[in-house]
Amino acid sequence: MSLAAFELRVDPMELRLKNLIRPANMPYANPAGLSYDCGNFERILRGAAEVSDWSGFPARRAAAARRGALYGRGIACYVEVTGSGTLAETVQLAISGSGVVTLVSGTQPVGQGLATSYAQLVAQILGISPDSVDTVQGDTDVVKSGGGAGGSRGLQVGGSAAAAGAHVLVEAGRALAASELEAAAADIEFAAGRYRIAGTDRSIGLAELAAKQPERRIYCEHTETVKGQTWPNGCQVCEVEVDPETGVVRVTRHTAVDDIGSVVNPLIAEGQVHGGIAQGIGQALIEHSVYDSTGQLLTGSFMDYAMPRADLFPDLETRFDQTIPTRMNSLGAKGVGEAGCHGATPAAVNAVLDALAERGVRSLDMPLTPERVWRALHQR
Repeated sequence: MSLAAFELRVDPMELRLKNLIRPANMPYANPAGLSYDCGNFERILRGAAEVSDWSGFPARRAAAARRGALYGRGIACYVEVTGSGTLAETVQLAISGSGVVTLVSGTQPVGQGLATSYAQLVAQILGISPDSVDTVQGDTDVVKSGGGAGGSRGLQVGGSAAAAGAHVLVEAGRALAASELEAAAADIEFAAGRYRIAGTDRSIGLAELAAKQPERRIYCEHTETVKGQTWPNGCQVCEVEVDPETGVVRVTRHTAVDDIGSVVNPLIAEGQVHGGIAQGIGQALIEHSVYDSTGQLLTGSFMDYAMPRADLFPDLETRFDQTIPTRMNSLGAKGVGEAGCHGATPAAVNAVLDALAERGVRSLDMPLTPERVWRALHQR
């Protein structure tokens, strides 16, 4: 798309706007036979233009030129499928007489903070503090089944199961509360962690009710099946400065606007996107597995393999658009684990090629290392 825009001498954002699928076309069957359930790609693209100060780019390019540097801008839109694998998760929930809630889930944490998000969901429904929720994942001694981690399915499948399980736990306690308060179950209300007879001041707390049970707990098990996979999408804009004497590429600005549906924990989601951007730019600019002629890996340690570090990046601008939640699960959530790297790699490559375009460079293979960039400039 960026090459086409260059050859047509049109704005790369305007060319994309003319080709994006419209909200009126949703759900949209793509050429692979899969269906996008929702999305407003134009809204996301225009959001990225605003956050990245798209119109201010010419001034930044001119300032770089006065310093003798080449300056470029790249844009990349993405849409991906998430929630891969099994669409069901089984959870076990129990609240003890001490008020501790134990959640057992078949998902598996790999650094994405699922326990924190699960605790938020369960605590909100039960009317308790998230600190009172103890999450157990991946322990095959106690987990009956589960899909593990993969395909950004943790929150949208596992989180949906955790939330639904909390509602089931509330209903399990309602019948017990009706018996304890000597009222009909239909007259029992639940709010802020307490069961109350409607219209009266007679009530009992969830933990207090659990303490009165023979096993001093209230327990339930629930299997939740989501309706299908989801389609998070986003747009990233990257700006780079290239030193023509050395080929060194410096990322000066990077913006990401993503539609990941409803966001449960913004801080965790932002961290996921930041990590993905680092991975994507690392792939674009420096990471490379090198083998010799016999197949021996020469970059077998971090002494030899170039990993992205903090000084490779500027402050990252990341925003979420939550106006288009999915109906594929009860949370309205779409996957976020892979979002950052999907947009970052092509945006960074497009930015470097834009910077080099005035010197006649049209394409480069990744990684765009200083040597590779320098050779491309001098070969022209």
